[in-house]
Amino acid sequence: GFIYVIRRTASASVWRVAAVDAAAVYWHFLAGLWLYLLLVLRTRL
Repeated sequence: GFIYVIRRTASASVWRVAAVDAAAVYWHFLAGLWLYLLLVLRTRL
């Protein structure tokens, strides 16, 4: 529902920028999660 409303109200360029921003946040979160996991494994071994 929410994505449908955004796609209908926002122009294509705004939608593209929002998608890139969401992907950037997602990948940075994953990178931080991997670093944390490696740090935990390193300190426990």
